Amino acid sequence: MQHFTHRDNRYASFFLQMLDTRYHPERHGRASDFIADLLGKLEARLLSEGRSPEEVAGEMELAHAGASSVLQRQGRSEEHAGAIAEPASATAVPMAEASARPPSGPRRMVPIWLRTAILVLLAVTYTASNAVLLLEENGGPIPLSSAVDATMLTLDVGVVDFAHEKLTVHLTPKGGDLFGRDGHLNDDLKLVVEGGDGPMTHLFHANAPITPFTFTVEIDSGDILSYPFDQYAAALDIAAFSGERHVRFTAVLETFPHGLKMTLSDDASNPDDVGLQLLISRSPMQILVAFLLVGSVAMVALSASAVAWFVTMRGHKLEFSMLIWTAALLFVVPSVRNSLPGQPPQGAFVDTLVFFWLQALVAMANIGLVIRWIGSSEKDLPPLTQ
Repeated sequence: MQHFTHRDNRYASFFLQMLDTRYHPERHGRASDFIADLLGKLEARLLSEGRSPEEVAGEMELAHAGASSVLQRQGRSEEHAGAIAEPASATAVPMAEASARPPSGPRRMVPIWLRTAILVLLAVTYTASNAVLLLEENGGPIPLSSAVDATMLTLDVGVVDFAHEKLTVHLTPKGGDLFGRDGHLNDDLKLVVEGGDGPMTHLFHANAPITPFTFTVEIDSGDILSYPFDQYAAALDIAAFSGERHVRFTAVLETFPHGLKMTLSDDASNPDDVGLQLLISRSPMQILVAFLLVGSVAMVALSASAVAWFVTMRGHKLEFSMLIWTAALLFVVPSVRNSLPGQPPQGAFVDTLVFFWLQALVAMANIGLVIRWIGSSEKDLPPLTQ
């Protein structure tokens, strides 16, 4: 029969108490893992107190003897043989378990040239796709027809306000049979525009410098809360006159704000009038940037939640830096959300689908780590000899 000193009994009593009051198999796994974690905390405490290596080794030898005694008394010696017998440190536990595993078969390593080729291929594909998206976004003018003798009206879309469902259009006549060689109109040109706020009339005078006609068009359909998949449509009717004569013209969508994709369609039912429709959506590049931001912050938030789960529910070691990490994420998630391109309003589709859940997960992770930190004070360790 093995005899123990007073300090052996102190460690044995401590481990028995912890197994009876704080050990939960579903949280901590095997009992040896739970006791090994306590041994690791004990060793860390001894080292933090500045004790000599001889004192630490002696105290840890007694602690390992007490832990082995407890496991033998509870019939776990066979399960945990070799896991706590070595008094060197708690790191012996995973090393002993690893050595007890049966040897696995030979692992086939991927050649370094093949891994490099795959990485280069992915980088080239990603760069090429971004270049294609950028070129599509910065395309040239979009004409409705190619009539040579018709007067051309260019539309430049300026400010687009999705929240108030309005956009600003600058309309300018260019070229056609009404223009002379000096670039000025030979006759007066009158435009009648209907953009949702009632008919608007503008007169371009002959033999005078041409300045754009600026007006506001109402957006007929679309919802900004559907960001980043929101789509809009705006109707615009235009009629042109030179004196009493109707003027044929070609409408051209020349420029529009960066980050948007616009197309112009002709829905005219009257040959003398042109009914235009602007179809507006987010550009593929803007959607890609939004996905990258959402995916990045989601990956970090889910990682923090997984760490908090394993610390609080599986008994993994708690570091104080984890509390700082999750507390900082509580402010990072809203900041990333407010930096999304296009600045969607609060309560958009992306909030309901992603950001509300991420904020709740990070908050619960932080609360769980704080509770775990409060409960893992020095009272969980046995009294040490002075």
